[in-house]
Amino acid sequence: MHEQRVFVRLYAQARKVNAQAEWLYARAKKVNAQAEWLYARAKKVNAQAE
Repeated sequence: MHEQRVFVRLYAQARKVNAQAEWLYARAKKVNAQAEWLYARAKKVNAQAE
């Protein structure tokens, strides 16, 4: 019975870590999308300047 309790606790911890990782991944994707937009905009401005 004790082993089962330990497993449940580890499982809950793993789920928590996974949720944080998913949040970080979503945030990184958002930042990446903004960076790509800025890069595309800079290329456009650079092309106009030439």
